[in-house]
Amino acid sequence: MKGNLKHLWSTAMLAGFAGAAMFAAACGPTEGGPCTFNDDCAVGQICDADTNTCIDGQASCTASSECTTEGEFCIPSPDNAINTSVCGVPADCNEVVDDKNAACGADEVCTADGCAAAADCSAEADPAAFCASQLGLGEGESASCVEGVCVQDSAMTSYRYVLISDISTEGCEDTNADGEYDPGSDIMYVELRDANGQTLAWGSTEEYEQADDPNNDYNDSSIIDGMAPSLIADGSEDDGCPDAADRFNAMTVVSLGCGGSLLVGFDAPIYDDYVINVGEYAPICNQNTGGSPTGSTDKYEVKLCPATEEGTAATIAGCLVDG
Repeated sequence: MKGNLKHLWSTAMLAGFAGAAMFAAACGPTEGGPCTFNDDCAVGQICDADTNTCIDGQASCTASSECTTEGEFCIPSPDNAINTSVCGVPADCNEVVDDKNAACGADEVCTADGCAAAADCSAEADPAAFCASQLGLGEGESASCVEGVCVQDSAMTSYRYVLISDISTEGCEDTNADGEYDPGSDIMYVELRDANGQTLAWGSTEEYEQADDPNNDYNDSSIIDGMAPSLIADGSEDDGCPDAADRFNAMTVVSLGCGGSLLVGFDAPIYDDYVINVGEYAPICNQNTGGSPTGSTDKYEVKLCPATEEGTAATIAGCLVDG
Protein backbone atom coordinates (compact mmCIF):
# COMPACT_ATOMS: atom_id res chain seq x y z
CA MET A 1 0.00 0.00 0.00
CA LYS A 2 2.80 2.36 0.89
CA GLY A 3 4.52 1.47 -2.39
CA ASN A 4 1.42 2.34 -4.44
CA LEU A 5 0.96 5.65 -2.63
CA LYS A 6 4.59 6.49 -3.26
CA HIS A 7 4.16 5.76 -6.96
CA LEU A 8 1.01 7.85 -7.17
CA TRP A 9 2.74 10.77 -5.38
CA SER A 10 5.67 10.63 -7.77
CA THR A 11 3.33 10.61 -10.75
CA ALA A 12 1.47 13.62 -9.37
CA MET A 13 4.71 15.52 -8.86
CA LEU A 14 5.81 14.83 -12.44
CA ALA A 15 2.47 16.00 -13.75
CA GLY A 16 2.75 19.13 -11.65
CA PHE A 17 6.24 19.90 -13.01
CA ALA A 18 5.04 19.38 -16.57
CA GLY A 19 2.12 21.74 -16.01
CA ALA A 20 4.42 24.38 -14.58
CA ALA A 21 6.75 24.03 -17.55
CA MET A 22 3.85 24.35 -19.99
CA PHE A 23 2.57 27.39 -18.08
CA ALA A 24 6.00 29.05 -18.23
CA ALA A 25 6.26 28.40 -21.95
CA ALA A 26 2.81 29.83 -22.59
CA CYS A 27 3.39 32.98 -20.53
CA GLY A 28 7.07 33.76 -21.29
CA PRO A 29 8.47 36.11 -23.97
CA THR A 30 7.42 35.08 -27.47
CA GLU A 31 9.12 35.76 -30.78
CA GLY A 32 6.98 37.93 -33.05
CA GLY A 33 4.06 37.87 -30.63
CA PRO A 34 1.93 40.66 -29.19
CA CYS A 35 3.56 43.01 -26.70
CA THR A 36 3.33 46.20 -24.71
CA PHE A 37 6.88 46.44 -23.40
CA ASN A 38 10.29 45.09 -24.41
CA ASP A 39 10.14 42.50 -21.63
CA ASP A 40 7.19 40.89 -23.43
CA CYS A 41 9.50 39.94 -26.32
CA ALA A 42 12.17 37.31 -26.78
CA VAL A 43 15.86 38.12 -26.43
CA GLY A 44 17.09 40.22 -29.36
CA GLN A 45 13.65 41.68 -30.09
CA ILE A 46 11.91 44.93 -29.13
CA CYS A 47 8.28 45.96 -28.95
CA ASP A 48 7.11 48.01 -31.96
CA ALA A 49 5.05 50.87 -30.53
CA ASP A 50 2.95 51.19 -33.70
CA THR A 51 1.93 47.57 -34.10
CA ASN A 52 2.46 46.29 -30.53
CA THR A 53 4.25 43.25 -31.89
CA CYS A 54 7.75 41.96 -31.25
CA ILE A 55 10.25 42.73 -34.00
CA ASP A 56 13.96 42.11 -34.42
CA GLY A 57 16.13 44.66 -32.62
CA GLN A 58 18.09 47.17 -34.69
CA ALA A 59 21.51 48.76 -34.28
CA SER A 60 21.40 52.09 -32.44
CA CYS A 61 22.82 55.20 -34.18
CA THR A 62 23.16 58.96 -34.01
CA ALA A 63 23.78 59.57 -37.74
CA SER A 64 22.95 57.74 -40.97
CA SER A 65 26.65 57.36 -41.73
CA GLU A 66 26.72 54.70 -39.00
CA CYS A 67 24.25 52.51 -40.91
CA THR A 68 26.11 50.09 -43.18
CA THR A 69 23.20 48.24 -44.85
CA GLU A 70 22.13 49.76 -48.16
CA GLY A 71 18.81 51.55 -47.95
CA GLU A 72 18.99 52.01 -44.18
CA PHE A 73 19.17 55.39 -42.45
CA CYS A 74 19.19 56.59 -38.87
CA ILE A 75 15.52 56.81 -37.83
CA PRO A 76 13.63 57.07 -34.52
CA SER A 77 13.45 53.75 -32.72
CA PRO A 78 10.06 52.00 -32.85
CA ASP A 79 10.76 50.91 -29.27
CA ASN A 80 8.30 52.53 -26.90
CA ALA A 81 10.47 51.88 -23.86
CA ILE A 82 13.56 53.87 -24.84
CA ASN A 83 14.15 57.13 -26.70
CA THR A 84 16.91 56.33 -29.18
CA SER A 85 17.52 56.14 -32.91
CA VAL A 86 18.25 52.97 -34.85
CA CYS A 87 19.32 51.95 -38.34
CA GLY A 88 16.35 51.00 -40.48
CA VAL A 89 14.35 51.66 -43.64
CA PRO A 90 12.29 54.85 -43.22
CA ALA A 91 8.61 54.95 -44.10
CA ASP A 92 9.41 58.26 -45.80
CA CYS A 93 12.28 60.74 -45.83
CA ASN A 94 10.91 62.73 -42.88
CA GLU A 95 11.73 59.87 -40.54
CA VAL A 96 15.48 60.27 -41.15
CA VAL A 97 17.02 62.06 -38.17
CA ASP A 98 19.81 63.86 -40.05
CA ASP A 99 20.02 64.42 -43.83
CA LYS A 100 16.48 63.77 -44.98
CA ASN A 101 17.33 64.47 -48.63
CA ALA A 102 19.70 61.50 -48.63
CA ALA A 103 16.67 59.20 -48.56
CA CYS A 104 15.41 60.70 -51.84
CA GLY A 105 16.48 60.32 -55.44
CA ALA A 106 19.20 62.37 -57.13
CA ASP A 107 16.76 64.99 -58.46
CA GLU A 108 14.46 64.97 -55.45
CA VAL A 109 14.24 66.75 -52.13
CA CYS A 110 12.45 65.82 -48.93
CA THR A 111 9.25 67.81 -48.40
CA ALA A 112 6.56 67.59 -45.74
CA ASP A 113 4.77 65.11 -47.99
CA GLY A 114 7.84 62.97 -48.64
CA CYS A 115 10.29 62.91 -51.54
CA ALA A 116 9.34 65.14 -54.45
CA ALA A 117 10.96 66.61 -57.54
CA ALA A 118 13.25 69.50 -56.64
CA ALA A 119 11.73 72.86 -57.49
CA ASP A 120 13.64 75.30 -59.69
CA CYS A 121 14.82 77.77 -57.05
CA SER A 122 16.06 80.25 -59.66
CA ALA A 123 12.45 81.24 -60.35
CA GLU A 124 11.88 82.31 -56.74
CA ALA A 125 11.89 85.96 -55.66
CA ASP A 126 14.33 85.15 -52.82
CA PRO A 127 16.19 81.97 -53.83
CA ALA A 128 18.33 81.87 -50.67
CA ALA A 129 15.33 82.08 -48.32
CA PHE A 130 13.41 79.59 -50.46
CA CYS A 131 16.28 77.11 -50.37
CA ALA A 132 16.78 77.49 -46.62
CA SER A 133 13.11 76.63 -46.14
CA GLN A 134 13.20 73.75 -48.62
CA LEU A 135 16.23 72.21 -46.94
CA GLY A 136 14.82 72.73 -43.46
CA LEU A 137 17.84 74.72 -42.28
CA GLY A 138 18.09 76.18 -38.81
CA GLU A 139 19.43 79.43 -37.40
CA GLY A 140 22.97 80.18 -38.53
CA GLU A 141 22.69 77.93 -41.60
CA SER A 142 22.23 79.21 -45.16
CA ALA A 143 21.71 77.91 -48.67
CA SER A 144 22.22 79.03 -52.25
CA CYS A 145 20.51 78.33 -55.55
CA VAL A 146 23.02 76.68 -57.91
CA GLU A 147 21.76 76.07 -61.44
CA GLY A 148 18.20 75.84 -60.18
CA VAL A 149 19.02 73.41 -57.36
CA CYS A 150 19.15 74.29 -53.65
CA VAL A 151 22.53 73.60 -52.06
CA GLN A 152 23.43 74.16 -48.42
CA ASP A 153 26.30 76.60 -47.97
CA SER A 154 29.49 75.46 -46.31
CA ALA A 155 30.21 77.11 -42.98
CA MET A 156 32.34 80.23 -43.41
CA THR A 157 35.63 80.26 -41.54
CA SER A 158 38.10 83.02 -40.79
CA TYR A 159 41.21 83.74 -38.74
CA ARG A 160 40.23 85.82 -35.72
CA TYR A 161 42.30 84.53 -32.79
CA VAL A 162 45.91 84.74 -31.68
CA LEU A 163 47.64 83.00 -28.80
CA ILE A 164 50.18 84.99 -26.78
CA SER A 165 52.44 82.60 -24.87
CA ASP A 166 54.98 83.76 -22.32
CA ILE A 167 58.42 82.16 -22.68
CA SER A 168 60.19 84.07 -19.90
CA THR A 169 62.63 82.11 -17.75
CA GLU A 170 64.10 84.87 -15.55
CA GLY A 171 62.71 87.23 -12.92
CA CYS A 172 59.70 85.00 -12.34
CA GLU A 173 59.73 85.52 -8.58
CA ASP A 174 60.92 89.14 -8.42
CA THR A 175 58.79 92.01 -7.14
CA ASN A 176 58.34 95.35 -8.86
CA ALA A 177 58.92 98.86 -7.48
CA ASP A 178 55.71 98.62 -5.44
CA GLY A 179 56.69 95.31 -3.89
CA GLU A 180 54.12 93.38 -5.94
CA TYR A 181 54.53 90.38 -8.20
CA ASP A 182 54.13 90.71 -11.98
CA PRO A 183 55.79 87.54 -13.34
CA GLY A 184 56.29 87.09 -17.06
CA SER A 185 54.96 89.33 -19.81
CA ASP A 186 52.71 92.22 -18.79
CA ILE A 187 50.10 92.78 -21.52
CA MET A 188 48.31 96.14 -21.76
CA TYR A 189 46.44 95.61 -25.05
CA VAL A 190 46.47 93.65 -28.30
CA GLU A 191 45.83 95.58 -31.50
CA LEU A 192 45.01 94.44 -35.05
CA ARG A 193 46.39 96.71 -37.77
CA ASP A 194 46.04 96.56 -41.54
CA ALA A 195 48.93 96.77 -44.02
CA ASN A 196 48.85 100.57 -43.80
CA GLY A 197 49.17 100.61 -40.02
CA GLN A 198 45.56 101.57 -39.38
CA THR A 199 43.85 100.12 -36.31
CA LEU A 200 41.08 97.70 -37.30
CA ALA A 201 40.18 96.16 -33.94
CA TRP A 202 41.28 95.77 -30.34
CA GLY A 203 41.53 92.26 -28.96
CA SER A 204 39.44 90.81 -26.16
CA THR A 205 40.32 87.93 -23.87
CA GLU A 206 38.78 84.62 -24.87
CA GLU A 207 40.78 82.46 -22.48
CA TYR A 208 43.49 83.11 -19.90
CA GLU A 209 45.78 80.40 -18.59
CA GLN A 210 47.85 81.85 -15.78
CA ALA A 211 51.19 80.17 -15.19
CA ASP A 212 51.75 78.29 -11.97
CA ASP A 213 53.75 81.08 -10.33
CA PRO A 214 54.10 81.52 -6.58
CA ASN A 215 52.47 84.97 -6.74
CA ASN A 216 50.80 87.18 -9.34
CA ASP A 217 49.15 90.46 -8.35
CA TYR A 218 48.11 91.35 -11.92
CA ASN A 219 45.89 88.50 -13.09
CA ASP A 220 42.67 90.21 -14.23
CA SER A 221 42.51 89.26 -17.91
CA SER A 222 39.22 91.12 -18.40
CA ILE A 223 41.17 94.36 -18.95
CA ILE A 224 41.78 93.06 -22.49
CA ASP A 225 38.15 93.77 -23.35
CA GLY A 226 38.03 94.67 -27.05
CA MET A 227 37.80 98.39 -26.29
CA ALA A 228 40.37 101.00 -27.26
CA PRO A 229 42.55 101.66 -24.20
CA SER A 230 43.25 105.17 -22.94
CA LEU A 231 46.84 105.72 -24.10
CA ILE A 232 49.28 108.60 -24.22
CA ALA A 233 49.54 109.78 -27.84
CA ASP A 234 51.77 112.86 -27.78
CA GLY A 235 54.79 111.57 -29.67
CA SER A 236 56.90 111.49 -26.51
CA GLU A 237 58.82 108.52 -25.16
CA ASP A 238 55.66 107.69 -23.20
CA ASP A 239 53.62 107.39 -26.39
CA GLY A 240 51.53 104.20 -26.25
CA CYS A 241 51.59 103.91 -22.44
CA PRO A 242 48.43 103.99 -20.30
CA ASP A 243 47.26 107.57 -19.76
CA ALA A 244 47.20 107.40 -15.98
CA ALA A 245 49.25 108.74 -13.10
CA ASP A 246 49.85 105.18 -11.89
CA ARG A 247 50.15 103.59 -15.31
CA PHE A 248 51.35 100.16 -14.12
CA ASN A 249 48.43 98.79 -12.12
CA ALA A 250 45.96 95.93 -12.02
CA MET A 251 43.59 97.86 -14.31
CA THR A 252 46.16 98.50 -17.05
CA VAL A 253 48.16 95.26 -17.30
CA VAL A 254 47.60 91.54 -17.01
CA SER A 255 50.67 89.44 -16.20
CA LEU A 256 50.82 86.08 -17.92
CA GLY A 257 53.30 84.56 -15.49
CA CYS A 258 56.34 82.67 -16.72
CA GLY A 259 54.83 80.16 -19.12
CA GLY A 260 51.27 81.52 -19.08
CA SER A 261 49.04 82.10 -22.11
CA LEU A 262 46.40 84.58 -23.28
CA LEU A 263 44.00 83.74 -26.11
CA VAL A 264 42.76 86.92 -27.76
CA GLY A 265 39.99 87.32 -30.35
CA PHE A 266 39.10 90.16 -32.73
CA ASP A 267 35.85 91.38 -34.26
CA ALA A 268 37.58 91.54 -37.64
CA PRO A 269 39.27 88.76 -39.67
CA ILE A 270 43.06 88.56 -39.81
CA TYR A 271 44.59 88.56 -43.30
CA ASP A 272 48.13 87.81 -44.48
CA ASP A 273 49.45 91.37 -44.53
CA TYR A 274 47.88 92.42 -41.23
CA VAL A 275 49.92 93.11 -38.09
CA ILE A 276 49.29 92.01 -34.51
CA ASN A 277 50.62 94.72 -32.20
CA VAL A 278 51.04 93.40 -28.66
CA GLY A 279 51.25 96.16 -26.05
CA GLU A 280 53.70 94.61 -23.59
CA TYR A 281 54.56 97.10 -20.86
CA ALA A 282 58.34 96.86 -20.62
CA PRO A 283 59.55 97.90 -24.09
CA ILE A 284 56.94 100.65 -24.41
CA CYS A 285 56.67 102.19 -20.96
CA ASN A 286 59.67 101.11 -18.92
CA GLN A 287 61.42 104.48 -19.06
CA ASN A 288 61.36 106.89 -16.18
CA THR A 289 58.13 106.21 -14.32
CA GLY A 290 56.93 103.10 -12.51
CA GLY A 291 58.87 100.64 -14.58
CA SER A 292 59.05 96.94 -13.77
CA PRO A 293 62.55 95.65 -12.92
CA THR A 294 61.67 92.39 -14.67
CA GLY A 295 60.93 94.18 -17.96
CA SER A 296 64.20 93.25 -19.62
CA THR A 297 63.54 89.56 -19.05
CA ASP A 298 59.90 89.46 -20.26
CA LYS A 299 59.65 87.36 -23.42
CA TYR A 300 56.67 86.06 -25.35
CA GLU A 301 55.65 84.67 -28.73
CA VAL A 302 52.49 85.15 -30.81
CA LYS A 303 50.81 82.35 -32.75
CA LEU A 304 47.94 82.65 -35.22
CA CYS A 305 45.22 80.17 -34.27
CA PRO A 306 43.45 77.97 -36.87
CA ALA A 307 40.45 79.42 -38.69
CA THR A 308 37.11 78.99 -36.94
CA GLU A 309 33.51 79.00 -38.13
CA GLU A 310 31.41 82.09 -37.57
CA GLY A 311 30.24 82.14 -33.96
CA THR A 312 32.72 79.46 -32.88
CA ALA A 313 35.53 80.44 -30.53
CA ALA A 314 39.05 79.07 -30.56
CA THR A 315 40.64 77.49 -27.49
CA ILE A 316 44.15 77.55 -26.07
CA ALA A 317 44.36 73.78 -26.39
CA GLY A 318 43.24 73.94 -30.04
CA CYS A 319 45.80 76.61 -30.86
CA LEU A 320 48.62 74.69 -29.22
CA VAL A 321 47.77 71.54 -31.18
CA ASP A 322 46.82 72.98 -34.56
CA GLY A 323 48.24 76.50 -34.63
